[in-house]
Amino acid sequence: MKPLLLAGLALLLGACDLQGLDLNTPSDARRYVRACARGADAVHCRAMQRVLAGVEGDVTVLLPNTGDMEVRAALEEDARKTGRLDGPFETSAAGEAYARANIFLTSDLRTGTMTSLDGRAHDVICQREQDGVLCVIDNLIAGASRLEGLPGRVGSIYAVGPLRPPYTTPGYLPF
Repeated sequence: MKPLLLAGLALLLGACDLQGLDLNTPSDARRYVRACARGADAVHCRAMQRVLAGVEGDVTVLLPNTGDMEVRAALEEDARKTGRLDGPFETSAAGEAYARANIFLTSDLRTGTMTSLDGRAHDVICQREQDGVLCVIDNLIAGASRLEGLPGRVGSIYAVGPLRPPYTTPGYLPF
């Protein structure tokens, strides 16, 4: 019985992509984006990663709180509508615009006016909730801090979603 169990376990583990298996949440925003970028459809994270490579200091990154395939489809559709999809999304002008619209050069979001990397000012309202901090941005999207309370935290990641219907669309700031 044991050899059969061991063979089954070996087969199961052999099917796992250990590089993509995240057993803990990185406490650094850049490392979080790097881990996200490993997903096959995570074009949004790869676009963020390219822009973050040229940015120094603490960052706050807004990431859609939905599946990578839905995010990819929505971003590529938005990019097509604006005529900025010139190749793969993550290396396109639209990918860079998306990333710059959803990155802030600050360690955390705070209530007030905050400027994203693309130079646009955004109205931010944050409040402490039982499990962390929830922020509403431009009354368009809202999200919770994913790194709140982690030891050694560097920067922030906010998992965001839309505030208005359709709630099935991914949340991100316009680009």
